[in-house]
Amino acid sequence: MSQATQVFNGVMFITNPFEKRVAGAIIRVDVLERRFAASIKASSKLALDRCGQHFELYEMSLLTTLRDQYAALTFPHDQLFKREAERQGFQLDDGHYQAVKEAASNLWEEICEDMI
Repeated sequence: MSQATQVFNGVMFITNPFEKRVAGAIIRVDVLERRFAASIKASSKLALDRCGQHFELYEMSLLTTLRDQYAALTFPHDQLFKREAERQGFQLDDGHYQAVKEAASNLWEEICEDMI
């Protein structure tokens, strides 16, 4: 078990990545997972509001946001975030991201062609 995790009375705790004022502050893993889930849902809603009915643009916007959030976290928090994103159906790996990026680029090209 890493220094970032501790078990008290059978409940797993982890260092709190959101608490910067108190060094070594901890949070229950299930509570952190719920915070990550809420953050992912909020990011999804924001991406949907930005992109409307164009799924490719929505997915690109959302994955960019989620990958930025993922990159800002350190182990083991990043793994919990990634697991929660995957639980909600979002893949954060490079291969999927490149495919989504290409699809969004192709859609933009179609939109621009239709405007001409």
